[in-house]
Amino acid sequence: MESRKTTPSNRQGISQTQVTATGEGQPQPTCDTRIRSRWKRTAVIASLALAATSCTSESPDRSNSDSCGSVRTSQEGELVQQLLGTSEYKTTTFNTDSDLSEKLSEKLQAQKPDGTTSTVQACAFSPKIRKTSGGETLHVEFSWTPRASPEKWGRAADGASYYNLNDVPGESDETLSRLRVECNLPGELNESSKQAILQAESSNTAYTGDKADKNVRDRQITFLYFMTRKATEALGCENNPLKEDPAVKAYSTPEEAAQAGNQSG
Repeated sequence: MESRKTTPSNRQGISQTQVTATGEGQPQPTCDTRIRSRWKRTAVIASLALAATSCTSESPDRSNSDSCGSVRTSQEGELVQQLLGTSEYKTTTFNTDSDLSEKLSEKLQAQKPDGTTSTVQACAFSPKIRKTSGGETLHVEFSWTPRASPEKWGRAADGASYYNLNDVPGESDETLSRLRVECNLPGELNESSKQAILQAESSNTAYTGDKADKNVRDRQITFLYFMTRKATEALGCENNPLKEDPAVKAYSTPEEAAQAGNQSG
């Protein structure tokens, strides 16, 4: 008659069973094969996860780069908070950097000589807690227009301030800002891009303050400048049109802004 005595081991899932029989047998370790199998599966999964992590860290997927998503930790983040009136906001990315570049390139290829393309949306920022039932969104989008004869900008209902930001013309009121940037693209789009100019526009339906606040206008145009810089970097503009930070000064008319640019040049 055999007697069995089981003692716990230091390893989870393993027990040692001592077998005692007259004149035979020595203590023999035994393992639960099901647990051992689970260990093997766990080890394989862990190895695969580690391999995936290593590949990701060594070769980041730049095609999914999201400049809009990184705004919170960049110099535009403070501007977004000021324009929305809150530090608690959410970001909606309509197109990653690669998608934005691809769609704008396609628009440029299909552009008619005297036509302005439809817009490509980049992203939007909105308060997490809305004050009204309206949109309350800070929105950014881009398009192309002929460089020699760009479409006319409609004057804002309450007037606007005009800017020359390192030879980049722009205008802004409290809720709408626009910029035009010469962006010379490489490769097969080089000639087409030299016949066009990149238009950037931001609208802020979250603003409910003073309609004559010059500081708000300056912040609006500065925010758009930085967001447009991200777009030109995504496109790969060879002339780096926005490499310098803007020196923001408002003028009463587009002519004054253009003249200031000529004097500085």
